[in-house]
Amino acid sequence: MSCEACDLKNEGQEGIAYYRWKNANIAVMGCDVHLREVFDALNGVQAERRKMQNFYITFGQIHTHSHNGKTLDKDCVGVIRATSEDEGRKLAFEWFGKKWSMFYTEAKVDEKFLSFFPRGLIKLN
Repeated sequence: MSCEACDLKNEGQEGIAYYRWKNANIAVMGCDVHLREVFDALNGVQAERRKMQNFYITFGQIHTHSHNGKTLDKDCVGVIRATSEDEGRKLAFEWFGKKWSMFYTEAKVDEKFLSFFPRGLIKLN
């Protein structure tokens, strides 16, 4: 990325800064003002992603779905990443309509709960 709007005005005053995003270093070139703006925006996005929670859905005996190339059925638990229970439920309805069984929060899912689902957890997003 570069600070094109400032290239003509601030010749020689731009710098290159690196920002860590997941497992990558992103090089950003621009003036100090715009570098701060970009980093503030990226920090805000990462802070929002950290607020994401896991929610879990199960499927009925006759519910079988294919989602993002993964088969979901009575023997697995789908993991939905969302910022709230409402958002998680909306995603479940969007993806599976009314053909899923139960919706759980992190507090309800433990080793005993998972023992009833031999295929384990399947990430949905």
